[in-house]
Order: sequence, then C-alpha cells, then structure tokens
Amino acid sequence: MKELTHEQLYHPCNFSQLNFTSTDELNSNNEILGQDRALQAIQFGVGMPHDGYNIFALGLPGVGKKTVISRILQREKKAVAHRTLLDWCYAHNFSDPCKPIKLSFPCGQAKTFKADYDVVLNNVENAIPELASHTDHATQLDLLFQKLIEKNPHSSAVTTYLHAVMQNISKHIHHYQKNQNSKNTNFESLSTKNNYSINIVIEHNEQPELPVIYEDHPSYHNLFGLAERTAVTGILSDFTFIKPGALHRANGGYLILEAAKLLQYPQAWEALKQALRSKKIRIAALDKTHNLSCNTYINPEAIPLDIKIILMGERSVYYALYDADSDVAELFKVIADYSDTMEWTSENEKKYIQLIAALIKDNNLLPFSMAAVGRVVEASARYAESNCKLSIQMSSIKDLLCEANYWAKQNQSNIVNIKHVVYALDQQIFRCSRAKIEYQEEILRNDILIDVSGKRVGTLNALTIMDVGNIEFGMPCRITGITRLGEGDIVNIEREVDMSGAIHSKGISILSAFIGARFGQQQALHFFASLVFEQMYSEIDGDSASLAELCVLLSSLANHPLKQSIALTGSVNQHGEVQIIGGVNEKIEGFFDLCKEKGLTGEQGVIIPYANVANLMLHKNIIDSVKANQFHIYPVQHVDDALEILSDLTTGQINEDGEYTSGSINYLIHQRLKQYTEYRHHDAAGRHNDADEHSHRE
Repeated sequence: MKELTHEQLYHPCNFSQLNFTSTDELNSNNEILGQDRALQAIQFGVGMPHDGYNIFALGLPGVGKKTVISRILQREKKAVAHRTLLDWCYAHNFSDPCKPIKLSFPCGQAKTFKADYDVVLNNVENAIPELASHTDHATQLDLLFQKLIEKNPHSSAVTTYLHAVMQNISKHIHHYQKNQNSKNTNFESLSTKNNYSINIVIEHNEQPELPVIYEDHPSYHNLFGLAERTAVTGILSDFTFIKPGALHRANGGYLILEAAKLLQYPQAWEALKQALRSKKIRIAALDKTHNLSCNTYINPEAIPLDIKIILMGERSVYYALYDADSDVAELFKVIADYSDTMEWTSENEKKYIQLIAALIKDNNLLPFSMAAVGRVVEASARYAESNCKLSIQMSSIKDLLCEANYWAKQNQSNIVNIKHVVYALDQQIFRCSRAKIEYQEEILRNDILIDVSGKRVGTLNALTIMDVGNIEFGMPCRITGITRLGEGDIVNIEREVDMSGAIHSKGISILSAFIGARFGQQQALHFFASLVFEQMYSEIDGDSASLAELCVLLSSLANHPLKQSIALTGSVNQHGEVQIIGGVNEKIEGFFDLCKEKGLTGEQGVIIPYANVANLMLHKNIIDSVKANQFHIYPVQHVDDALEILSDLTTGQINEDGEYTSGSINYLIHQRLKQYTEYRHHDAAGRHNDADEHSHRE
C-alpha cells in the first residue's frame, strides 16, 4: 500500500506571491471574507418589511457574526425613510394612577415640549393666588395652556393629557384658599407635584439615525425596562420611576442579542416573543402579586413596537431551540448561516494577508515579517483542519497575533518573526498539555498498556481525541476483541455497562452487518465476539474507531496477529469503505509523540482514511521523520487495505466455490467460521442422538 510522502503532509504558504518585508508595507483590508451567504441573508432580513422576518445569525464564536451585522446596519442607520422614530414619554394618569399614559413626539420634540411645559407650570404656580381667587379659574388656566396646546397639534393624546392637567389643577385650587395665609403657595399645596411632570424615556436627535442596540445582558428588565420603587413611608412607585429597556432604545431600529444569553432568562424569551407578536412593549414587574396596591406596582400603557431582532448563536443553539420551540420558525424566518472556512486560493490568500495586516494595525501590534505572516496563514489552515481552506474564525487568528507580538517584545525584537509565531503556537499547546503528558507518562510506566512494536491477535491501537479547553490532543487507546463459538452476536462491552454513546453503538452494528454480508452468504455465522476499549473509564462515543474495531474483530476470527507499531483511525460503512473522521492531525501527532518517547524504529506509523489527506497540516517533526523514513502514514479507502498493511497478508479473492485465496486473511477467517459451523452441527447432532437414546430407553 502506497504511503504518503512528506510533501503531502503540509501545505506551505506560497512565499513567491508575497512581495513585502513587513506588514507595515501592506494596505490593510477590513473586507469581510468568505461570508457572502450570510451577508445576503442579513441584507434580505434587514430590508424585508413583513412580520416575522427577524434574523438568526448562526456560526462559531469568532467568525465575525457581530462584525458583519454591525457593518450592514451602519449603512442602514441612515435609511430612516421607511421607519418611524418617535420620542416617548410617560405621564400621570389622573383617571387611574396605576396605569401611566404614554405620550409620543416627533424626533427631538419631547425635550422641547418638556421645557415649554415646565415654563407653563411655573407660570401657573406663580398665578395660583390670582387663580384661586378667580371665580372662573378654569378659563384662566385655558389661556395659560393655550399656546402649548397649539404648539403640539401632532398628537391628540398630548392634547387630552394637557386638558387633564388643567382639570386636576382646577379641582385642587381650593387647597390654596384654605391655606392662603401659608407661605406654601406652590403645587405641593394642590397635589403631588410629580403628577404634573413628564418622564422622557426615549428621545432622539431631530435628524436621527436608526438605533442599533447590542444588549449584552438580556434579562427581562434590561429588555423591557422597569418601574423602580422607592421606600417612602412604605414601598412606592409611579410613572417617574419608569426606566426604558433595550427594546425601547432600539424601537424603530435593530436589537442584537446573544441567543445563549437570552435563553438563560426564560421569562425574557417568552415576553420577547409576545412583544414581537403584539408589536407592543409592556413593562411589568416579574414579582407582582394580586394583593399588592397600586402604590407598589404600576402598569404603564404599552408602547407600539417596530423593530428587527437579530439573534446570534452557534448552530447547536439554533437547532435545539428550533426543535423545542415552534415560535422560532414563525418569528425568525431569516437564517444567516456563517461559514467557518474559505477556499485557500491565491486571490483569497492575498486578501487574507491584508486582513491580518488590518488586525495587526487595529490592535497596535509590532509589524510582522513576511515569513511570520505566512506562518499565521498556515496556522489558519490548521485551525480549519484543511490544507485547502483557511479559517475565518478570526478571533483565533487575533489571539495568535497578540501572543506572537508578546513573545517578540519579550525578546526585545522590533518586528515579529516566524520564530515568535512558532513559539506562540507551541506555548498554546504547552499551556494545556498537562493531561496529555500525564497520560503519556502512564503509558511509558506501563500503567496503561500500549505497545508500539510487535504483533498481537485481536489487539490494535486506535487513535482518540482528548479535549482540554480549545486545544485537542490525540492519544492511542488499546482495543481488544475475543471471538468464540456462538450465535453470531457481537457484544459492545461499553454498551453493556452503559458507557457507549449512540453513535459508537451504531458503529458496532455496522461491523456486524459487514461481517454478515461478507461471510454469511452461504452459511450461518456461529460465533460470538466481544469488543472493548481497554482502560477507558468514561463514556465512549463516535465512530472514528470502527475501522480499528473491525480489524481487531477480523484478526481474532482469523487468529492472525496485527502490527502494534501502526495505529489507525477511520469509520467504516457496511461495505467496508473507510470514511473521513475529525481531528486527524491531532491523532497522528499524539501517536507520533508516544512513539518518539518510546523510540522510533522505522516501523511505526498510522493508517488514516484517504479522504483525510486533504486535512493534513502536520507538525514539522513528523514531516522530518516521514522524510527520513522513520514514520509512515498510510491512506486507505477500504478495510481490506488496512488489513493488508497490518497483517502482511493479502485479503484474497473469492472464487466460484465461495472459497478465498489460500493463505489470505479472508481465507483464514472463512476457515475459522466453517470450523465453528461444523462444531455447531456436530454438537447439534450429538444432542439429537442423546435425545433418541433417552427416548428409546423410556
């Protein structure tokens, strides 16, 4: 089987296309890369005027969800023609103080109205002695308020409110008459002065932009506002204590929320959905009980809501929410699905380098050399798990740039060189490597049994993944299998003790189907098999070890040993075809590191799915070892390919009589299965004869 050459293990950046000494020479470019689909979706959602076309932006952290949204909305902020922005106030309801009334004004007019209103109230206060002595004080009040009413013809609600103010003042004039000798000749002698004020909750400039609000802490009150309470001879509240929420501030524009954070507040989520349906913002107290008085809680009049909600979250959050809540499909009809990667073409590489230069400039970092930038591009491909794509999860790239900058400064360098980038990458791994090193030490002490030389029947090293924070490590795990006479059952020991996940259990069922299809066409299969991950004490899931499990099972059936110097990873289907898996770089590196510690012999290597060749971006020490013929990487497309590498036997061809090529691995398996069948028939015949003899004696 042809193994990979060292040139196939890494895709280097094409330095011949990079014509600069440092990033200081480059034009920085903040162009959004690789997100055309998401851009078009957001533009569609923003422009769509019909109900329910709110936006759910999906993608991994750091792919630029907020950046893309913000840039589009920055352009939209000027487009106020199709949206109506208003200033909003709350005022005392003289008919029902528990239900403050709303007042709306054109943009920038609420503050003007309040100033004019305060002047009128001041004039009324000064005129109280005269008004109180006048028999027709209502008419005199009309004259004082007339100009203010005429100045605000836009709203009947404002006019109605002002008439209610006049009626209330007129109603309480008699308080002054009873205390005309008192020095207290202001509104406090007529009624609570707050009753005549207004509370501006939202105001805009006279030439406004559409509001774009990002609420980082979307609790119920942060979204919907609240009516605060104060302790004055008890707990009191009125319209002057009303505080706006993010929905008020974003009304007429856009509100951006993190879905995962919002879902931490179920009441906020339910209330948000109700607000989108009713198109109203209602302020309510979450702890209100029916027995509390109006002085304690108020129920302000709802404000009309005209808004676009943009939720941001990972795909898993959206899918779980979509399945659990049918309202999501109704209220968030636009999906902006962000890509995690982009194609690594020459043109995209140039743009990517310009984006790196922009990140360096924006974060006030030292300039990066051409080689350093090239190494960052290569690291991006590794993050993307591909040698033909680049990661657009730019938060990881920014972290790498900042860390390389730190190490350059530690070395008193005035430029970031490739060695600083390499060191930053190495340090990222080192900081999270405790678990890996301890596991490797347990293997070296033989506390965990892993062989990297010799041959064993029914035993192989499968490559597994260990997660530590955002760093993944690959480590080998021994899989063993035992077969004996039985009824064709394959037992997954992890499943028997509830340590097997659904995907792993599915993989075991696929192995059974493969063996049945290959060896059970002409005879019943009379064997029992058990498979186990040795010395693994947590749940096993995934199917990336199913290739190793199948090879272990076939080795046991053939009673033929397999090489322990070669570890493998890959999933298989019912036809024995080897399928792509994740984490291939980490898995290879994990086994290589162990072999290096135990001593490279030139025999060690790994088997991987052929489809994973496009994912290889391996560390330099592996590339050097492959080049020196000290380590080997074999890509396979079928389980037969893996078996031939591991067993040093051919798999053999089946002839017209249903027999495999003599000496092949399949021949050995077929012969063993025939023996099991003969044993079963012999045992059945013996039991039948015993039964006949017993019957004859009776």
